[in-house]
Amino acid sequence: MPGSGSALRSLPPRPGSARIASARSRILPRRRCVVVILASVVDRSPGREPLVDIPVAVERCVAQHWPVSATEIENFGPLATNRTVLVLSGPPGVGKTTVAWRVFDLCTEAGEDPAFVDLDMLGSAWPAPDDDPNQTRLRATNLAAVWANYQAVGSRRLIIAEVVEIDADRERLSAAVGLPVVVCRLVASDGVLEARIRGRGRDHGPGLAKLIDRSAGLARQLAAADIVGFSVATENRSADEIAAEVRQRWDDLAT
Repeated sequence: MPGSGSALRSLPPRPGSARIASARSRILPRRRCVVVILASVVDRSPGREPLVDIPVAVERCVAQHWPVSATEIENFGPLATNRTVLVLSGPPGVGKTTVAWRVFDLCTEAGEDPAFVDLDMLGSAWPAPDDDPNQTRLRATNLAAVWANYQAVGSRRLIIAEVVEIDADRERLSAAVGLPVVVCRLVASDGVLEARIRGRGRDHGPGLAKLIDRSAGLARQLAAADIVGFSVATENRSADEIAAEVRQRWDDLAT
């Protein structure tokens, strides 16, 4: 990335706190600066083994170019990450996808390089395998591949919209991404769920009535199972308000 390497190398050996904050706001939130850091410490000279301990490599580079405290090294820029995955669960009409996108926006605005996956889209194949009629295994397999691709381009936080009905569902998601999963159950009354489903305008006739009944029944089932890290009410609140609470509580659980 033109300019990034020279910008990093041009930092004085011992900047003041104001300079750290200024440079960090311009450089560190950009995930591609990892390439600059690694390029400066991996020795590709003939006859020399490359340095493969990436965390050590990064720490040495930072110590050389930009000495800061151990806490700042641990938390700075591209390496800082919430090492849990957020799953927004709940019945149809509760707002999983809408809230997930808004949490994605909040993480993006904070320079946290998020990724979002609506798991329904990863299990929309026909015909479904006989031994995987709900395509649960297919969705998990696809999720593992998608998350690997997202990480390859720099994503560090993962947000998923998916109904988590039993603990095995959470364990399957965790195994697919290789990280602990935090489930947030979004909550709304039957009347609000029905109004939202009707307002979407995607379902009609018998299918609409069936979906409304399914939503109410699933809401009660999820409440009884209580497979969650936390729950968030969605009635009479904007998507921004809900997303802000979700993100804050997600962060609180990860610290």
